[in-house]
Parts: sequence; structure tokens; C-alpha cells
Amino acid sequence: MLTSKHGHGLAKPEYTKLQAARLIKQIAQKGSIRKTGHAKKHMKERNVSDQDILKVLNNGRIYNEPEPHIKTGNWIYTIIGSGIEDGNIVVPVFINKRENYILIVTLVREN
Repeated sequence: MLTSKHGHGLAKPEYTKLQAARLIKQIAQKGSIRKTGHAKKHMKERNVSDQDILKVLNNGRIYNEPEPHIKTGNWIYTIIGSGIEDGNIVVPVFINKRENYILIVTLVREN
């Protein structure tokens, strides 16, 4: 069984892909969007703006099942969508529903 850094069992993801997509959109509109240092670095390197991120979070889709983060064990949901310019942006996020925020772990721009 997978466990988080706090030792809680994570036998299955917290949300289905559809639930996660709806929750991400809801939090993006009314909650807080946070970014790891890694994500901020990749945004700068890949010329991805906050507006690009918002567009992906509001209009993107989750195609794959979530995976546990390698260090924390938290479930990571990867949302994919187009930014302001051409090409998709892949945005793995952690959802904290209780504190009403999304944490962007990293990102990749696809061409």
C-alpha cells in the first residue's frame, strides 16, 4: 500500500478524473493557485504565463489516472490543455480541498 509522508494509507486516489477536473476548475476560479519553485523555474524557461496556466486549469482535461508524488505520496493529477499560444501545456497539480488551493508541481509545454 502507498503511504504519504505522514504515514496515511493511500489505497486509492482521492478523486476520480472527472471530480478532480471539476475541483481544479472551481479552486482556480475561487481559491488559490500556488507554485513550487520547480514550477516557477519551468514557467520562466518555457515562456508560460499565469494566464496560460489559468486557461489550462479552467479548460483542460485529465486523461490519465493520478499518480502519487515520489517524495510526498500525495496524489498528483495531470491536467492538459492549450495555453494562450499554440501547443498544449501539461500541468501536474496537487489538490488541497480543505485549504482551497492547487499546488502546481511542474509543467511541460508540448508543441
